[in-house]
Amino acid sequence: MRHSTCAHRRTRREDSMEDLQKDKDQGEKLRSLVEVSRKNDIPALLNAKNRAQQDVYSDPSKENLAVLERATAMLEKAMDAGQNCKNWKEALTYLQEDCGRKIGQTKLFADIKAGRLRKQPDGTFKRRDLDRYAASLPTAGTPDKLATDAARRQREKEEQEIRRIRVAADKEEFILKVKQGQYISRDDVYQELAARAGVPLQYFANRSDKAGGSTLGNLAMAQVSMNCVDIGLPQLAMHSCYETAGAEDTLSLIKLMQELYSSHFEETAFGTLSISK
Repeated sequence: MRHSTCAHRRTRREDSMEDLQKDKDQGEKLRSLVEVSRKNDIPALLNAKNRAQQDVYSDPSKENLAVLERATAMLEKAMDAGQNCKNWKEALTYLQEDCGRKIGQTKLFADIKAGRLRKQPDGTFKRRDLDRYAASLPTAGTPDKLATDAARRQREKEEQEIRRIRVAADKEEFILKVKQGQYISRDDVYQELAARAGVPLQYFANRSDKAGGSTLGNLAMAQVSMNCVDIGLPQLAMHSCYETAGAEDTLSLIKLMQELYSSHFEETAFGTLSISK
């Protein structure tokens, strides 16, 4: 029994060694297939990827995963290269014949120079860039008026995008200046002036679904050719039979206005703004 058990163990060990050798040989064959597929067409690369996937399912080792990643990357690169136009002549032919666009060599060169059509460092043109560029071109046989309108709409769209980018940049610059102390927010001005005047502040948020105020202030300011500020004191039940207001609020407003008109903004030595008297 002991001799048979040892023999059985040796048999299983030999079988395991043979399986490992088979897996190693299969991995070598697959890697060689990937190397050979480098110069072949897409079907060969696709076959290599499928075989790599099968090996990963049966044995998800690091070597098999590395071969699968390499085969996938080579296949994607080959597919992208197959869809690209090798030079400007192929790009022009693609735009004219496949896309049916009205374009000549002179305009193509001008748009490439202006950055409207992206050219790869190796001189090729990606198909998706050509399709995006073709959308801005008139179709072949389009009347001149329609072609002009299409160009005008494209130009307006580009100008709107430029304005949007400028507005976003100005907003970021303003936020930066506020953080640097070059501007003082309106709330900070209110708080500092009220603190100096000894006037209490009450914060109120109006309901977004209810219109509030601006019944007379906007009408009065429309008659004056200067910038105006509509200032009012809080009241309860405005336009009712019994409008209610605090007598001390009027005195608080007078103190606040005196503090405002006796103060001014001053730039410090650090380039920040401060409220001074």
